[in-house]
Amino acid sequence: MLKNTYRGLILLLIVIACTAASSCGISSSRQNAVTFSGTSVSSSADGVTVDGSTATITKSGSYELTGSASDARLVINTQELGDIFLYIENLDLTCTSDAPIEIKNAENVYLITSDGDKSSVTDSRPLGEYDADSAIYGKCDISFQGEGELTVTSNNTGIHSTDDVKIKAGTLIVKAGEHGIKGKDKVKIDGGSVTVDAVKDGIKSTKTDKSGEGVVTIDGGKVSVVCGDDGISGANEVRLRGGEITIDTKNNGVKATYSIECSNSVTVDITTADKGLNSPKITGDGTAKVTVNGDSVDVR
Repeated sequence: MLKNTYRGLILLLIVIACTAASSCGISSSRQNAVTFSGTSVSSSADGVTVDGSTATITKSGSYELTGSASDARLVINTQELGDIFLYIENLDLTCTSDAPIEIKNAENVYLITSDGDKSSVTDSRPLGEYDADSAIYGKCDISFQGEGELTVTSNNTGIHSTDDVKIKAGTLIVKAGEHGIKGKDKVKIDGGSVTVDAVKDGIKSTKTDKSGEGVVTIDGGKVSVVCGDDGISGANEVRLRGGEITIDTKNNGVKATYSIECSNSVTVDITTADKGLNSPKITGDGTAKVTVNGDSVDVR
């Protein structure tokens, strides 16, 4: 009787462990490899189709992106509900004719880097007008996670989602000939290290016609922006509620149509030839440390 009880407990623990791994998208990540090489791509994953230099993910699940390509791309186009986890490992992906990573249809996409890894995604198209106008472009929420480093380079916009861009952890470096990071509905940074070098706006949200959107929120992490236009721009609001933020710009440091909030001991250091904080309503709890061109600004 006791032996059977132990066996039952062991089987139960195995089932729980397997279920947890599957729900986190871990178990299949190594099996569903998408490998880039030169101007080609290969994959034997059930949810991937390959056409020349383009791999298209058609099913939700977990996939590993690896290899080096001088002209290839990844497209995500799923018709089913479900999340897609992209585990990025030793990836150097460049495309000369289109967005290197384009999400045409999906529910949520997570880009996950592993600790110690350095990967890159490069849009080498000339500056111009494109439907998919960035190195990483998506029509869904895009989240950046993990503990590795990802460099995104583009002559156009670096990262653009027509929904939300969320940054949870890791090191994200964006170099852009247009805007750095653009989330139409929202941009939310919770942690990690984010560095943006952009010719125009650094970090922005653009949606103006819906309450609660058109917002940039920074709750933690280290954020550094060097740009030629607005450092952080919210079509409706900017909420700076934690972390360390450094902005060097020729235009506004932080700009919002309705309000800017600086609270929860956030540190904001702005160097600008224009206004540091530009909004009709600027609020805080008195704990934020805000400086503009070396002068302290009391935000309450």
